[in-house]
Amino acid sequence: MAPRDYPNISCGILTKQSFKDWGTVRELFTLWHKVAPAYFPNRYDVIEPIRRPLSIETLDAMQEIWEMSVCFKTTKSAWVEASRSIDGSFESERKYSTLHVTAESGTSAEPELIRFIEQAAIATDAEFAYMHRANSAEQNRDREKKIGSVYTCGVADKYPLISVYSKHLPLGMPDLYWCTILGKDKVEEIGRARLSACPVYQVEWLNDDLVRLQLTSSINDSRDNEQDFEKLRANIKTYLGEKLF
Repeated sequence: MAPRDYPNISCGILTKQSFKDWGTVRELFTLWHKVAPAYFPNRYDVIEPIRRPLSIETLDAMQEIWEMSVCFKTTKSAWVEASRSIDGSFESERKYSTLHVTAESGTSAEPELIRFIEQAAIATDAEFAYMHRANSAEQNRDREKKIGSVYTCGVADKYPLISVYSKHLPLGMPDLYWCTILGKDKVEEIGRARLSACPVYQVEWLNDDLVRLQLTSSINDSRDNEQDFEKLRANIKTYLGEKLF
């Protein structure tokens, strides 16, 4: 079974650090292999079919095609499909380097993926990061507002997925996700005291400039308890300030 045949976890990291810097890339993939080995991709390539073998020992082989659009996947559970965008320095390009991961949900290794997103956000000094299982309410909201951060996959396009890109953040965060990590700019805009008192399931300061907001105890709540989750999400967005979204 491929990851597009059932609801998945959507993850993403947006950073001002440039993924053109191979040292940054190597650090990120080394961290991925260390923290979430079950979700570490074993294939990479420019286009489908994704066939080139990938391991932590052969990581530097990716440099050969790294300036192109590179995609990653696993060929066995836990399934992963991932991609990244490369931009120059944020100061000159005003665009973020991004890593998007679509991952199999419901596995015993799922906590590994959560830790990886946290640790990767710290390592790359992320401006924004998220982990979420998309639901129909946000899919409809995204379509109505023409945000373009939700797309679908699976049989008859019935499963929504999230992808946040550089174009989204200057217009405001597309939404608040089950796990949302905010970087220095958003922390300063909202205020540390207000974030610390945010009425979510968990507020965790990953460092002085990076905060993790977890809305509920389970990532499955966004789909399994959609109505309650949407009510909570709306209340938290009001608390933080609707102008941010």
